[in-house]
Order: sequence, then C-alpha cells, then structure tokens
Amino acid sequence: MSFINMPFGGITRPEIQPEGKYDLAIEKVIQKDDDSGLLVIVSFVGVDNAKDMMHNISFIAEGDDADKANWKLLFTQAFLDLFGVEWDDEGFDVDSLPGQTASDVPIIQNEFPQGSGKISNQIQLNPW
Repeated sequence: MSFINMPFGGITRPEIQPEGKYDLAIEKVIQKDDDSGLLVIVSFVGVDNAKDMMHNISFIAEGDDADKANWKLLFTQAFLDLFGVEWDDEGFDVDSLPGQTASDVPIIQNEFPQGSGKISNQIQLNPW
C-alpha cells in the first residue's frame, strides 16, 4: 500500500473545560439503537475549542422498579427544565430540544469509567 498524505500536524483537539458555570446549547439528539433513551449533544456557547458533552436521557425500562423509574423521570425533568423545554404529564417533544440554550450551568469533570483516566465534562443536574 502506498503512503497516504494527510496533514496530521495541524490537528487541534477539542478541550475538556475546567469545572465552573457555562452557557450551553443543545446541538443534536440521537435515539439510541436499543431504544433505551436519547443521547443529547450539548455544546459550550462562546468557548473556543471546547469538547461537546454527551448527555443521556434514559427511558423507563420494563424491569425498572418504581424508585429507579422515578429517578429517571426526575433527572429528565431537571434537564428539560434547565433548557426551558416544555413538558407535560404525558412527556415532551424531542424535536423541540435542538437549539435550546441554558445559561450559567454548573459543569463538573467526570472520570468514566472509574480508573480509566478518561475525563469528560458533565452537566451537574439538581433534580429537586
């Protein structure tokens, strides 16, 4: 096989951000292949070269006990409220998520899986 010329020397890697408060925007929503939930791509507004975050919204599963189902609902509701997404007793419109913004959102750094050394940013949600 011959040499493939690619400009790897000019790569810029998106950066994990320090913990703090940031303005955010929902860029994209992807339904998980196994229908267990949604993967929400969230960007930092006004921060150059910031690595986007991936936020999971987990659906209630058949085997979930009442407590686990309630926690899933609480964290989903907190995320929707944070971004000003309307919801009612029946649910919410997924198509309304992209483009929504939130201001002054607490962001933490998280290592996942534990002990892996892989650090990412995460929205610190408060479900109460």
